[in-house]
Amino acid sequence: MLWLIAMVFSTVAMIAQPQDNSPYSRFGIGNLLGSNFSVTSSMGGLGATYQSYYDLNPANPASYSRLSYTAFDVGAYMKLAKLEGFGEKFGTQTGNLTYLALGFPVFNPLNRLTQKKDVGYEWGMSFGLVPFSQVAYSVLDTLDYGGEIGNVQNTFLGEGQLYKLYFGSAWDFKGLSAGINFNYIFGRNRYERTTYFQDLQASLFNNFKDEMNVSGFTTDIGIQYRLELQKGTEEEEEGRKNKTEVLFGATITPPIGIRTNSRKIEILANRISGDLYTDTLTNVQDIIQSVKMPLQFTGGVALEKELKWHVGINYEYGGWSSYQRPSAVTTQTPTDSLTNSWKVSVGGQFIPDHRSYNSFLKRVRYRVGGFYAKDPRVVQGYELNNYGITFGFGLPIRLARGVPSFVNLGFEFGRMGNENLIQENYFKTTVAFTLNDNLWFYKRKYK
Repeated sequence: MLWLIAMVFSTVAMIAQPQDNSPYSRFGIGNLLGSNFSVTSSMGGLGATYQSYYDLNPANPASYSRLSYTAFDVGAYMKLAKLEGFGEKFGTQTGNLTYLALGFPVFNPLNRLTQKKDVGYEWGMSFGLVPFSQVAYSVLDTLDYGGEIGNVQNTFLGEGQLYKLYFGSAWDFKGLSAGINFNYIFGRNRYERTTYFQDLQASLFNNFKDEMNVSGFTTDIGIQYRLELQKGTEEEEEGRKNKTEVLFGATITPPIGIRTNSRKIEILANRISGDLYTDTLTNVQDIIQSVKMPLQFTGGVALEKELKWHVGINYEYGGWSSYQRPSAVTTQTPTDSLTNSWKVSVGGQFIPDHRSYNSFLKRVRYRVGGFYAKDPRVVQGYELNNYGITFGFGLPIRLARGVPSFVNLGFEFGRMGNENLIQENYFKTTVAFTLNDNLWFYKRKYK
């Protein structure tokens, strides 16, 4: 199994060359990537309500209390996109490792079977590294001012990524789960703008560079509640399997300021007889400011028959109109603005027979979903929209000691942008491995 994981991620690494170009990542803090893993992403993004004995769901930290096994989750993605706008078309491709996480129940279920008196509640923990936002663009803008000035060409370049390192814990008592993630946001974004006066002989050109290092803490608070609708048999109740329940879930991320350390460079340059002459006008380092991150909220409801099917709806809100970027970062368009965002997701999962011993296809988890989202970025007065359909499969595998593990495949077809600007049509596929074990915190008894 380890060689298979290494092969998949080596392939992704070879594909993940710097060929991505997402012009809208020039605005705000970049493309927001969310906290949904492959399982919930394949269902359109049902992060608020989903919980599992086997899978991690950091989109709602309350879900950790449902874990019955130690779960190691690692995922990678590949994305192919075609951008269309202003009479131009071009394609991009990118791929990379997306997340790495570990979760576990604090009370080992094997020990609880031998205890004379149980503790009466569930407790789970998780920690991991997930992407937060990404900047990757290369934009060429040429304007004709006429007269002696003529054509002026502006080149905008940007790259960088912010990451989220999280540690979370959750507790469940009689169907009510509550959890919290403590997040450390860190990373670096680079922005560059170069202005050329193409029709002026021996003219100087300007080069502006901003580098923003981000580091700070945020928290996610989550809650989930399971309302049982139909009692199973005594055997089912004892095994906590095959119950029909309504699941309610919600999370909130309070607004907070995150520290930034920026550097500004402004260079004047000229090329004469093949030689480049430069003059540094500005070189300021260690500009300490902050990014004001907004209030974010998710909520959802789902109907589930354990280990059989799960259907739900999810709503996300982000108060990005209150977002404030550091004033030191000036190479972005000065008029860029953000507005409040929202996203509606629907989806589900179906398992024909998770105990089938003679049919692999009956044990596969089949997932499908869709979403429609209003992006927080407003460009030239136009709002951006993102919508798509998703589907995926959870392929069961058996490791040592017969504990169920999964290879999760996810697929997404979507469109992002505005018909009056640039439209991005994309196909995204994810490959994730969920490896489970039941011997963590197991206390062996000897006689």
